[in-house]
Amino acid sequence: MIPSSFLMLCILLVFTACKAQHTELQKKYSNITKSTVVQSDTVTSLSNNIMVVFQDSKHDYWFGSWVDGLYRFDGKTLLHISKLNGIGIKRVDEIKEDSNGNLYVKTNKGIFKINQNTSEQLHESLHNDSHWHRTNGDIFFKNTQGSSHVYRYDGRFLHKLTFPNVTINGTLIQSSFTDKTQLVDPYGVYTIYTDSKGHLWFGTAVVGVCYFDGSTLRWIHEKDVTELHKGPSNGVRSILEDNDGYFWFNSLYKYKINNSNTPNNSDWYERLKSIGSLDGKINGEMYEYLTSLNDNNNVIWIATYVNGIWEYKGTTIKNHLIKSNNKTINLYSLYSDKTGKLWVGTHENGVYTYNGTTFIPFIP
Repeated sequence: MIPSSFLMLCILLVFTACKAQHTELQKKYSNITKSTVVQSDTVTSLSNNIMVVFQDSKHDYWFGSWVDGLYRFDGKTLLHISKLNGIGIKRVDEIKEDSNGNLYVKTNKGIFKINQNTSEQLHESLHNDSHWHRTNGDIFFKNTQGSSHVYRYDGRFLHKLTFPNVTINGTLIQSSFTDKTQLVDPYGVYTIYTDSKGHLWFGTAVVGVCYFDGSTLRWIHEKDVTELHKGPSNGVRSILEDNDGYFWFNSLYKYKINNSNTPNNSDWYERLKSIGSLDGKINGEMYEYLTSLNDNNNVIWIATYVNGIWEYKGTTIKNHLIKSNNKTINLYSLYSDKTGKLWVGTHENGVYTYNGTTFIPFIP
């Protein structure tokens, strides 16, 4: 007979090993990541390719590049941050801030939290809550274009939320790459927008616009926001709520929410003709754009990739072409800072600002 003391010792050893393994998993997957000092160098200019412009609560500016990492400008000194938590970063897709002043940077190497001069990487939690719901203070992040999910960070854990497959015109749209002509995942998210009621909107690559009120997902699958075809897809890259409560999804139409509590069908919204093609042509094709915003004077600004910026005042529309060496440059993004000043991120010409008349290069 095996002595009871020996059995107890074996049980204790197994328990200790399991506990140690669980602790290691917790360290890996539940945001228990050692903070490190942010590594940066003082520079005199920004990268040519800037995708994201953001101003934090301390009034510092942050610039996210396509290939050169992150920049920070405090009004005097420009810092280039190529590493976070010791990890080299290149592409920056999103920059957000919580109510405590912590900054979150979504990069090609994951999501990083910056607190003053230290950073830590967020990891998907071992206690992942995959249910679609919200709590106060949640921050949502896009994932890569090839993924049918987003992330919800509740201040402690990073949760992975996957979009359920939807049916459009009788066809079930699955998230897969079995068809090699489909270059992006149908549920890949290009943009996340928070409306005046605090509800979320997700613009996808193929299957339209998803509305999330904190408990229920509802979809808009109208033909102007879906691209059910082979090959490349522009998708819904811009979402805007104007001062009259209409939503613009970089398309020929605008939408009014009638009753968000009705079932998930077309009765919960109304679809109306918008400004149409930006150039005013009846059969024009300039109605897909990358970014839009509503400024302090109720003017809507729309940035296209190759056709400049459009200023819409309700009855008139004006085109601002941004040029370098007499050549119209390609644009990425529009941003309005805390004073209402407009900023433009470009493909290969750095950052521009609006001086009230025209857009000029930003020089730190």
